[in-house]
This record gives sequence, structure tokens and C-alpha cells, in this order.
Amino acid sequence: MILVTHAVVGAAFGHRLSSAAIAFVIGIISHYVFDMIPHWHYKPTKIREATKDKPFGVKTLTLGREHIPELAAIGLDLTAGLILSFIFFDGAPLVILASVIGAVLPDLVVGFTKIYPLKPLVWHDRFHRWMHSDIDLDEKHIIGIGSQTAIIILFILLAA
Repeated sequence: MILVTHAVVGAAFGHRLSSAAIAFVIGIISHYVFDMIPHWHYKPTKIREATKDKPFGVKTLTLGREHIPELAAIGLDLTAGLILSFIFFDGAPLVILASVIGAVLPDLVVGFTKIYPLKPLVWHDRFHRWMHSDIDLDEKHIIGIGSQTAIIILFILLAA
């Protein structure tokens, strides 16, 4: 799933809690549970090219100017998730922020692993891939984007 979807789902689960720590953990759990659902990803092509067919545990990415547009898209995705979460969910801002951070953190750690392949991060990357659905919707844009949009709307309606 893209970050905006993970963020909204995490905020929906965590916004009524009083503990930022519990909201953070619930956000992380929601990430892995929702990665089991078939979903779509946008493709940061230059980043994927640099890391394609490289072994786990080896530095595969050095960020450069050519990656700025893709990093900006990831930043926009994350920002949209934060904005929607704060617009549609009441609750303590720190709790909402913690749930969003927890919900997007696994994907951010995967990206960080490509730059700094520390052993715990590599273990996480393997676990994260294992949790993902085997059904790939990346080439089915209408179904993939539509299903994530539906999930966002559903969680806003159910939890707000």
C-alpha cells in the first residue's frame, strides 16, 4: 500500500487512544495486516533500478540528484497521509501522529535498508516481504488505486 493509505488506517485505529505508545504499536501492526491485502504501489523507477536484483544485506543505493523527484513523491504521499489523518480524526495530536508514524514506519525502514543494510533492518525487510500479499496489483492501476481509495474512505467513515 502507499503511505497515505497506511497513515489513514493507522490513524483510524489509534485516534481514540490516550497513549501515544500504544497508538504507535497499533499503527505498526496495522501496517503488516494491511500489507496482506492485495494492493498497488507507485514505482520509484530510479530507486528500484538501483536496487533491482541486489542481494539482501548489501548497500544498494546511494542517493543523488536523480532521486529527488521520487523522494519528493514519497514525501508528498506521507504528507497527504498526515494531513488527511489530522483533518478526519479527532483525538490528541500526539496520539494521531504516533499512530501515523507507526503505520508508515515499516515502509520507511525498508527504504532505509537499501542505504544502510544493517542486519536487524535486513531481517525486517525479509519479514516485511513475507507479510506482503502474493497478488500484485502494480500493473492494474484502476483496481489498485481504486481499492486503496475505497479503504481510505471506508476507514474515514467508520472511525470518524
